[in-house]
Amino acid sequence: MSAGRGVVHAEWNASHSAPVRFIQVWLLPTRPDTAPSWEWAAPGWRDKPGPVLVASGDGRDGSLRVGSDADVYAARLSAGHGFTHALRAGRGAWLQVLDGRVSAGASSLEAGDGLAISETDSLELRASQDAELLLFDLA
Repeated sequence: MSAGRGVVHAEWNASHSAPVRFIQVWLLPTRPDTAPSWEWAAPGWRDKPGPVLVASGDGRDGSLRVGSDADVYAARLSAGHGFTHALRAGRGAWLQVLDGRVSAGASSLEAGDGLAISETDSLELRASQDAELLLFDLA
């Protein structure tokens, strides 16, 4: 969802018995004062190996379009598996661990942990136990 010039918005768990896991992310827009927009997609990334582009500024490769200079990757990693993400000059990243344990360089992270990454050209991620994560490649 892009709030654009403004929206009325609320979130809640419609179930009275099942718990919900929720993460809310705010990205700064590339252009201010845009029209509000909304997109939805099923989380098919969980069935694919490695990082999957789930949101981007241009909606490429079937990703959700966000009004920001950001690429958002989701990954489900089995213990012992990982990947390296290249960062272009002038960009940084935010890693959010949703579940499991992941090492990012010398840092060890677990569910709920986040890590800001800057001043590097690549980031090596490896799961020390089965894990799910979001990686934000940011301007």
